[in-house]
Amino acid sequence: MGSLDQTHRDLHFSHIFHQPGTHTRLFEDKVFGHEDWTRHRSAAYRHRMEPVVFLRVCAGFTWQLALVLLVSIAVGLLHTFVPESSEFLSGSHLSTPFNMITFALSLLLVFKTNSSYSRWWEARIVWGKVVNFGRNYTRQALMWIPASRPDLRAAAVRWAVAAPRVLRVHLRKGVDLTPEVHGVLRPAEVEWLRTWANGPLGVGTALGRVVAAAGLEPQLEQALQQQVELYTNMAGACERIFKTPIPPAYARHTSRFLMLYVVTSPVLLWQSTGWMTPLVAVVIAMLMLGVENIGVQLEEPFHVLPLYDFCKGLEANIRELDRQFAELPEIETLVAHSPLGKESTMPRQGSMPRQGSVPQPASMPHPASPIVAAT
Repeated sequence: MGSLDQTHRDLHFSHIFHQPGTHTRLFEDKVFGHEDWTRHRSAAYRHRMEPVVFLRVCAGFTWQLALVLLVSIAVGLLHTFVPESSEFLSGSHLSTPFNMITFALSLLLVFKTNSSYSRWWEARIVWGKVVNFGRNYTRQALMWIPASRPDLRAAAVRWAVAAPRVLRVHLRKGVDLTPEVHGVLRPAEVEWLRTWANGPLGVGTALGRVVAAAGLEPQLEQALQQQVELYTNMAGACERIFKTPIPPAYARHTSRFLMLYVVTSPVLLWQSTGWMTPLVAVVIAMLMLGVENIGVQLEEPFHVLPLYDFCKGLEANIRELDRQFAELPEIETLVAHSPLGKESTMPRQGSMPRQGSVPQPASMPHPASPIVAAT
């Protein structure tokens, strides 16, 4: 019975300290286009007041702001009904140490915010490389895998589309693998992928086996395998960022330091603002807590970055490559209509073989593998 009561108490307190979804979604990024940059450069747009957004920010600091409000009211009542306390609460013996710790707190907040931004930017670079992998792997696979192997070409496209989606599932809480790759991979491939505890590692294995099954010349196979290695390296970089936060002791000390600062600030504000202190103290607390919270939200960048938009954009690029390669005329036709004429048909030293010139492989992957199934 006692353990059940304890469980109920834990659930109650976790609900109190749980951050509302409306607050968390404020920090989600979006992929910018020309119109977004035009608005972003507009001072009138940036400085406009948004009461709804203000309330959503406040919703994330409900109990903190309520505590500051109660302390402010308590200070006002103390000054009003206990006049002899005013001299003690307004003396320089309180303002001097308060001024001293203000500088220290500023340094902590700046360091926290800068460190979190560095993690966010590194994550963005990593996902930029994931996008580059998808484009380059697909382009090279469609260029070098012979047209006589449509099964392998289709498999390369499928797994290139699935790769960023699986990485997103790996990094995001509450995203299920099956609906994410439904319609991209075949049912047998989805079931095989679900047997992996580390989804991106399974995708890397599938991508590599598609390349190995093509029987390409060594230099071409090495180039494609380097693209697969890039994907697995970027997945490892994401795991490193996700699993290693800024040292928790530093983050907790900064948060508690800031909370102590904003809770005690009404004591010094009263002398200047009087009964406006509750309002002024709450606004100051919201602004300072907001600065700290920006650093906390950016610290784990994968719930902030628009990963879904990255995946959809990359899929559009891969589908376009697949469509354009299917419609691409033979290289001889292109050269025949070139202004350079027949001279441009002369092979240059170190040039790669054209599409369809690589011999068909002598062997296929193990029959039990669902990766390269016959279409």
